[in-house]
Amino acid sequence: MQAFASEINGRATGHVNLYGTFSDIDLVGKVYADTISMKVDYTNVTYSGKDTVYMTPGKITIPEFRLNDRHGGSGIMSGVVTHRYFHDPRFEFKLTNARKLLAYDTNASINPDWYGTVFVNGNASVKGVPGLVNIFIDVSTAPGSTFTYVLSDREAAEDYTFLSFTDRRKEKLLLV
Repeated sequence: MQAFASEINGRATGHVNLYGTFSDIDLVGKVYADTISMKVDYTNVTYSGKDTVYMTPGKITIPEFRLNDRHGGSGIMSGVVTHRYFHDPRFEFKLTNARKLLAYDTNASINPDWYGTVFVNGNASVKGVPGLVNIFIDVSTAPGSTFTYVLSDREAAEDYTFLSFTDRRKEKLLLV
């Protein structure tokens, strides 16, 4: 997780059995994760939640973990991490029913090229192994989102086909 997250805090209670050799260990049991929080570094967003996590040989399962952001947005995360005695891990996480969930929260001092506060509605998934991560996102922006993309002196807005401009009266502005 250190590849994409930091500031992982929280508390968990439950019953877990640790077994195996010193080089090949595994866990079996379940814990209730209470007041868990994690910061996703690239997006600068901290999520929190609480739910039960299940551990079976070679697998850690999170069935339905309700995520919350600091603004009250939410979503449901489910996922699984598979491993061979904590070697050769694979992971797959799904975010569903995101509603006004904070997805990006940076400012010009963190990233001078693009920054803003973006809230989303929708679904996403992250799947992979260490060194290879696939991210699939199907979301739309939610009200309250702001985003700034800074063009350098050498760039012009018309060079970017993904940009369109409207004024406050919703009339299309022409680039001349």
